[in-house]
Amino acid sequence: MKRLTRAILDDYEIERSAPDRLCAVQFGDDAVLVGLVDRLIDDANRRGANVGVAVVQAGTAGFAKELKEQDGLFTAFVRGERGDQPVQREQVVQSILRALDPDADDAALMALARDPGIAFAILHEDEAGEFPERDAACAALAARFLVERWRAGMPGMALIACGDSADCADRLRARIASFAQAWRAGESFLAWLSDCRFFPALADCLVVRSGAEEAARLCGEMNYRDAMIHLAEPYGLWAIQADEAFRAAFPLADLCGQIQFVDDLARPLLYKHRLFDAGLFAMAALGCLHGDETLAECMKDEPLRELVGRAVLDEILPFLPLSREEAAPYVIDCFERYANPMNDNAILTSARGLIHKFNAGVLPAVRAFAAEHFRPPEKLTVALAATVLLYADARRADGRWETVVGQETRELHESPDVMEAFSRLSSDMDPESLAYAVLSDRELWNGADLRKIDGLPEMLSENLAG
Repeated sequence: MKRLTRAILDDYEIERSAPDRLCAVQFGDDAVLVGLVDRLIDDANRRGANVGVAVVQAGTAGFAKELKEQDGLFTAFVRGERGDQPVQREQVVQSILRALDPDADDAALMALARDPGIAFAILHEDEAGEFPERDAACAALAARFLVERWRAGMPGMALIACGDSADCADRLRARIASFAQAWRAGESFLAWLSDCRFFPALADCLVVRSGAEEAARLCGEMNYRDAMIHLAEPYGLWAIQADEAFRAAFPLADLCGQIQFVDDLARPLLYKHRLFDAGLFAMAALGCLHGDETLAECMKDEPLRELVGRAVLDEILPFLPLSREEAAPYVIDCFERYANPMNDNAILTSARGLIHKFNAGVLPAVRAFAAEHFRPPEKLTVALAATVLLYADARRADGRWETVVGQETRELHESPDVMEAFSRLSSDMDPESLAYAVLSDRELWNGADLRKIDGLPEMLSENLAG
């Protein structure tokens, strides 16, 4: 069986869409960048965008080597339903022209930094804090890249920070400045950095790199070997808060419907945090404790589906700055995404960073509901109790956090700081003591003491006991 390379494209009647210029550098290779952003750039290229990407590996052993051996190509399988219609699309993504491992070839990274054709950079920050070392490595690589451009006398450039908040670009700028100061780059570099344009962006899609077993099956169907297969849902959004100059130079949104240029990232973030992520929070821990493995199984779990539906309709929607008519299409999309029958979206992988999701998307609804009703929302408090019980028994093993549900070990995807806090607790603690310990820990809740929310300590304690 042949390996996927550009040389076999004609043999397999795969349409060529490779750009003829390298103009973007991507620091990091996590799934949402490769399986969503690079795929959407490929979609735009098929309509004339001509954007080639160089991917810089940041600590993922072997990624650059595997991608280089495939000439930057990989296959994305887009599977699921849109508007009750099945979607199954196989796409050989051709937007990546180079893959670099700076640990093995630092000179190549420095040469890339001096390339006048590079016009913008792309990074992704994990706002939930699960991968602090990876995010620091990406920011450090971007800082070295920019310092080299400054030393070469090149003009400032644009940087797109894909994150989960409107200030992610400002935080990236601050991190890069901090690295540069530590390296004594000097005030002149900071002045040059101020000429760089930092754009916040949201990259939203349930996408994973395929596991070995499914990859082997898919390769058998394709009749070629691909070590970089990614699996994505049909829904995908790359929203970029960019200036007019960038939009004019790279009219990506005109060429791909899932890429949007926005004047303010607040609105797409509102939908994601307060609806999609809030729904994930409502189901994730409960589904896991029920023995469900995937989001689709959660949606087939009738009591759980009813609870999530009531949470969204009765406890979340009434407290959004949106009418039900505005929110309805997105809510339908959310439940269609949760129930995707074609991808095995593992619960705790899809809903990683549950405490971050609670703070960003659920806590505002809890506060607003309690302020109006003088009690917390019942369904969301049940979900919070389930999260506490799931996390309170977590222990560190082989460099990752795990918990046992029934007889099965489950890996938890969460900030190390959050897991350290929960590791001091146990689900067999007295319910009142456990509720008090969790709600009073300001480090979990962005400095807030949740005991002050009307009735929350009592209702949480009752749910922990029951």
